[in-house]
Amino acid sequence: MGLAFMEVQRFDGQKQLKWEARFNTSLNGNSKDHIIRVAIEYEF
Repeated sequence: MGLAFMEVQRFDGQKQLKWEARFNTSLNGNSKDHIIRVAIEYEF
């Protein structure tokens, strides 16, 4: 279970920048597992 943000910024032609940031946490109350993920893509 977690929270995510995503955005796509378009430029001239088919160029675009995509980014996402996520924070996931475990649903199991006994563990403290957390995951932070950040991804960036540039298409040209």
